[in-house]
Amino acid sequence: MISFDVCKTFASGEAPLRLSFKGEADLGQIVAIHGVSGAGKTTLLKILAGLIQPDSGTIQVEQSPWLDTAQKHNLPTRKRDLGFLFQDYALFPSMTVLQNLEFGMNELSDKVFVDRIIQITEIGGLLPFRPDRLSGGEKQRVAFARAVMRKPKLLLLDEPLSALDIELRSVLQNELLELRKLLDITVIFTSHSVPEVYKLADKVMLIANGEIAKVGTPSEVFAGGNNAVEAVGEYLSSQSIEGRNHIHVLVDGKVVTIPMD
Repeated sequence: MISFDVCKTFASGEAPLRLSFKGEADLGQIVAIHGVSGAGKTTLLKILAGLIQPDSGTIQVEQSPWLDTAQKHNLPTRKRDLGFLFQDYALFPSMTVLQNLEFGMNELSDKVFVDRIIQITEIGGLLPFRPDRLSGGEKQRVAFARAVMRKPKLLLLDEPLSALDIELRSVLQNELLELRKLLDITVIFTSHSVPEVYKLADKVMLIANGEIAKVGTPSEVFAGGNNAVEAVGEYLSSQSIEGRNHIHVLVDGKVVTIPMD
């Protein structure tokens, strides 16, 4: 279990902006943090990573306390068992792909595991090159691989696929699911994309008004009822509700649940 209960206040215009986040994730879950721009999604990830110090709160990962402000305990980022994938990938420009991967390794990064990650992310042919020789999708794959090289308990992804086209986004989503199975890792990611959340997330935390306002499965958080409609939209998923089959469809930015029998 990973649990957190943190508060942070920022100076913002005429009135301070106060963020208060409380939630938990089971080990091995993929959890999506969803909300409008500026809601605090990235701030929450950086607090979990130890990159932003909250005003107060606790972070507990299994039996290990990462943060307890009341006890003046704050585990440094380098000692937190996590991987972090930033929006800009944060690859070292002067290093080759192989050197970037080696930077992310530790004593758990045995050769069999490293080779498997390179195979899953399909970056074997990129190892001699520096980041300036790579496309956006290739940089994304390298950043994915580096983030999991040390077999972290927690993987934090900040809008990891937002800049990619639909086809490449789908490929990398599948790679993330494959990596999760291989590592049995807990993943917390931010995303604006409802279809992406439906495809990847076991749980969604919806941020609104500076707090986690709603928690549940993607269907529980986004679906607005069981009304039968006729519309053209993007298929998201299917579900049995009280013995009846339903599909969830994205129509004009809204999730609609449609009974099919």
